[in-house]
Amino acid sequence: MIAFSGDTEWKDNLVACSSDSDIFICECFGYRDKEHFHISWGYIEQKLPQITAKKILLTHLGEKMLAHVDEIDRPRVVIADDGMLVDL
Repeated sequence: MIAFSGDTEWKDNLVACSSDSDIFICECFGYRDKEHFHISWGYIEQKLPQITAKKILLTHLGEKMLAHVDEIDRPRVVIADDGMLVDL
């Protein structure tokens, strides 16, 4: 099963939406700061224990997030790249 956040601010129903999915494709525009109409890594990181997706693919990365991608080191979290192929 594939779960997709779309382009949105963090909503707690994303945890239920992505529950037990094979992959949760989640936009991650910002790094720590609250981004209007977008999700930041700070929110995702905080919710990781509740997100039960097997893999979390972060997409739609903004400049602040791109500057910190090397700091994201979580077993299930993958940073999307243009043209990337994902095996399920």
